[in-house]
Amino acid sequence: MAELEQSLASTVPAEVATLEDFLDRWNLARDSRPIFAAFKDEVRSEIGDAAWPDKLRDRLGLAHYSAVGGPLVVALMEYTVEEVLMEAARSPDIASPFCVPTFLDSKPSSQFFPTPKELPAGAPMALFEIWSDEELVAEVLHSRLTYRRHHIAKLGQIVTDGSLAEFRPIRNNHLAALQLAAVRDDFGEEL
Repeated sequence: MAELEQSLASTVPAEVATLEDFLDRWNLARDSRPIFAAFKDEVRSEIGDAAWPDKLRDRLGLAHYSAVGGPLVVALMEYTVEEVLMEAARSPDIASPFCVPTFLDSKPSSQFFPTPKELPAGAPMALFEIWSDEELVAEVLHSRLTYRRHHIAKLGQIVTDGSLAEFRPIRNNHLAALQLAAVRDDFGEEL
């Protein structure tokens, strides 16, 4: 990670090349599946924290990003809607670059929780209890974006295991927040 951080901060061509080579390999290894994304203004406090990798992982319910075997290096990527639209426009098969996530968009996960049709985006279930619909984070899927150096806002490490304290209250509070946000008391059922 130190080498990537040095490359990210550098203007020396040989050092810059380290990160450029990494991004080239990463973009080639990635498939064409859509990318899950959240809006920066909704996770600003998490990304501003010194422990941002763990905080952001917990906020977005990404329990599968765990440091059980040791620290997990991650990159915070920032880009604009316009960049996604411009890249999607170059692909004739992409009719709609943005959509709401469904259970078909990733591997099965205890953290996945569908959102009511009344909501314009997904709402990931955090790894902690939330207490209001104002704590929900909007999540969208968008067509693949080729990552570039300027997209990397910062690098960090996930250092905790991301396990849930107690699933039932976390899930039930998330359900209550969704019901409130969608004005639908009949959505879902408590455990």
